[in-house]
Amino acid sequence: MQQYGEHICKNNVYSILHRRGCIRIEESRKCRALTRSEKDACNDIWQADLKGGFRMEDGNYGYPLTIADDRSTL
Repeated sequence: MQQYGEHICKNNVYSILHRRGCIRIEESRKCRALTRSEKDACNDIWQADLKGGFRMEDGNYGYPLTIADDRSTL
C-alpha cells in the first residue's frame, strides 16, 4: 500500500485482525517490545547490511556490503 501513497494505521490493522480472531489478548500480553542491543564499548557489537545487487556500466553486478561498529554509529 505504501508504494501507492496510501497509509494504513496500525490500530486499524490491529482492530481488523482482532475482530477476525487472529489475535489473542492472552498471547499478546506475553510478548515484549524489541529493545535495541547497546554495548558500552566500541567493537563490542557489529552490524552488517547487504544491499540488493545492481548492474554497473561495464555490465557486471555490484553487491554493496556495509559493516559498521554499532556503538560508533549511534
